[in-house]
Amino acid sequence: MPILKRYLPVEHFYHHSLLVSAIRMLCGDKITDHDTDIADAMLVTYTRLLPSLFNETECTYTTHALTHLPQQVRGRGPLVLHSTFVFEAMLAHLKRMFHCSRGIPDQICRRVGAVQHANQWIWRDVLGNKTATEFTTRLMVASKSSQYLSLDDGVCFLPPFKQEIPHIGVPIEGFFPDTGELTTC
Repeated sequence: MPILKRYLPVEHFYHHSLLVSAIRMLCGDKITDHDTDIADAMLVTYTRLLPSLFNETECTYTTHALTHLPQQVRGRGPLVLHSTFVFEAMLAHLKRMFHCSRGIPDQICRRVGAVQHANQWIWRDVLGNKTATEFTTRLMVASKSSQYLSLDDGVCFLPPFKQEIPHIGVPIEGFFPDTGELTTC
């Protein structure tokens, strides 16, 4: 932070200091309730000052999510022990699930449903076809160490989704109706 002090306007420097200080407090080895309360106040102040210091367009879902970090620390411990930014990447995936401004929720629901049941559809469609079965098996059980599955004609696929929930943080009970269908990268 001291390096930025020379380059940022005073109000922007102190605004950024609120975020950095709060995150640093929430990542500590030993966090008291008082520390969490102070970090909470800092994050709320940080988000409230955004529109006046920058632009209202900077008030995003991700920025709002910062205000929930103290609650995560109260329930699960320091930020370094679990991932509180797990849904950050999901926003990019959600953005790719729709292609126009009409019917966005419907588009997303259709694509999520298709992904959740794709495994069953693939196996149903390839049963009895030896070549398709071998290809599908290779695709779905590619080596965990490989970064992609390469075919003879230069076509490459990303490795299959894992069938287990990563052991980072605590799963949200009831969030996924059928954990057997849960797939994560």
